[in-house]
Amino acid sequence: MNLLRPTALFCGLAVTASLVDQDPCVRVIDADHHHLGDDVTPEWPEASATPEGTSLRLEFEGRARNGESVLWITQRSVDNAWHLGLNGERVALLARGAGPVERWYAIPGGTLVDGTNVLEITPEVPADDVVLGNLRLTEGSLREVLRLRPVSVTVLDAETGLPLPSRLSLLREDGGPARLFYTDPATSAVREGVAYTIGGRLEAELEAGRFTVYASRGTEWGVAQGSVDLTEGGAELTLRITHEVDTTGYVACDTHIHTLEFSGHGDASVHERVITLAGEGVELAIATDHNHNTDYRPTQERLGLSAHYTAVIGNEVTTENGHFNAFPLDPDEAVPDHTQLDWVKLADDIRSRGARTVILNHPRWPEDDSPFDRAPLDPPSGTRGDNSAFPFDAMELVNSDTGQADPMELFRDWFGLLDRGESITAVGASDSHTVSDTVGGGRTYVRSGAGDPAHIDVEAACAAINAGHASVSHGIFTDLLTADEDGASLMGEVVSAPDGGVEFVVRVAAPSWARPESITVFVNGEARERVELECEAGPVDLRRAFQLELASEHDAWISVVVLGAERRLPWWDVENPYTLAATNPLFVDRDAHPGYQSPRTTASRLLERAGTRSELLATLLAAADDAVLTQALTLVDGEGRAALADLAAARAEHSERLRAFLAPR
Repeated sequence: MNLLRPTALFCGLAVTASLVDQDPCVRVIDADHHHLGDDVTPEWPEASATPEGTSLRLEFEGRARNGESVLWITQRSVDNAWHLGLNGERVALLARGAGPVERWYAIPGGTLVDGTNVLEITPEVPADDVVLGNLRLTEGSLREVLRLRPVSVTVLDAETGLPLPSRLSLLREDGGPARLFYTDPATSAVREGVAYTIGGRLEAELEAGRFTVYASRGTEWGVAQGSVDLTEGGAELTLRITHEVDTTGYVACDTHIHTLEFSGHGDASVHERVITLAGEGVELAIATDHNHNTDYRPTQERLGLSAHYTAVIGNEVTTENGHFNAFPLDPDEAVPDHTQLDWVKLADDIRSRGARTVILNHPRWPEDDSPFDRAPLDPPSGTRGDNSAFPFDAMELVNSDTGQADPMELFRDWFGLLDRGESITAVGASDSHTVSDTVGGGRTYVRSGAGDPAHIDVEAACAAINAGHASVSHGIFTDLLTADEDGASLMGEVVSAPDGGVEFVVRVAAPSWARPESITVFVNGEARERVELECEAGPVDLRRAFQLELASEHDAWISVVVLGAERRLPWWDVENPYTLAATNPLFVDRDAHPGYQSPRTTASRLLERAGTRSELLATLLAAADDAVLTQALTLVDGEGRAALADLAAARAEHSERLRAFLAPR
């Protein structure tokens, strides 16, 4: 703990020329910079590399004031909750962010006393390393010091004219995020440059200047833009946004959502999270705090937001061997055993507590120590190092808060698991921990007959996810449809194609701010067809018909991936810039055996048929595709593998996946 008694007082000095163009009295509480935490950080030059302690306590001489004052702090790397207290009263939470950056905090009238004042900054997580310094106090309210101007923004549904919960992104004239003051925390969730509103109306105060305002509401909605000039006074602005993407027959689900209260990191309270979900058009919201069964419903009802989405109690069961979202759960029951490292026992325990769906989260995170690193996954074949069971219903292929430089990496993992015969649904999620991180950025569209987002059948939604009746979305929507007039979804379905011909239609839809660029059709993990898209400006809703002839006489699965243009947008605050959509598989029953059989099952059947006859085995596999051949290679050794060596080498010349499988490890 640090104890300092600085007393310097300067009058007639601007706090910072960029922020204050008055000359208030500035009391320097402490001009030094202090490294707090538990790690050595030589890369932070403004403070000691070695931490001074885990909290900061400063004493300074002051005078009592009935009016508001402003405390200025230069801070770096505030990732968790740090409480700012003055004379025993908590007055603020430090704003989060990387920095270094100057922040200011309002000190209510009556908090300062004549004589010695005590300022304390304490963390909820002592291991959070930060730098705090250059603490100064100015007399006068934020409104006076920063010359704030009132602004009112209303967001309406362009079709109905009714107010709409939404996200507002506000930028200064130089492109930086606007700072918002004097907002109503009861009806809004606000961070620098971002405001979510309950009733479609924001009342705030901004610094004098000119600003651009964007109104948005997630993947299905367009964006409206307007400008306000606050150089001389206040302003009002009305923006109208349009529902641009028709997802009839599906509900927008985010299966991975956090709050500060129950996850212990991030910055979104339950109150704020409930508001942000309505503002992003999420219809099925799964609460997944770490090892906590969180229930949004009481807060949702109190705020009058129950009509906008169905809230589901879930849990991100966080173990040393992976993170797993599970839902639905009972908020009053004990949480699953997060000390269990055996996946089968863990999944059994989770399901015993009522969960219908269990999802493997961000399977390639953390880097070098992820679930697919601990038991190494071979993407071409889907085999894992320990050959243990894969007892989950789904796997995240899109997580918009986890860095994934290659958007197809997790798809390659998934393709291998499908070839191996795992029944695993692809899902997308946001993993949002903060107000600014776009909740619902990554999402899953789940097939549902619900006509009212307030009354979605959770059991039916879980069954749909588990059956693959869902698609992955990251700014784009897609579906795999029958080629007839009905246009029914084929995701998760089995179709018979004894002659090898398969017809289907791919639907691609996107809001006007996204731009789909290509459709790739994968058969058993191999890219079979790719279509480049040329989309005009505006919302996209197109259909492309495909006719495939399966060369192999064996069963196959078909999935579609849509890739779009990269986007870095004020309202699209996601870790990865790519836009993307993907279908879950259509399963094709091609052979004479009833039902669909995976490439691994097919390979096992061919091996059994060939027995010890190596030449027959090579002949049988020569007529199979690369996925079946790869699975066969995982099932044989010795003479059997030698008999397939020439065939595998020849095929590998034209198959990237087979080359990857055969490459030395």
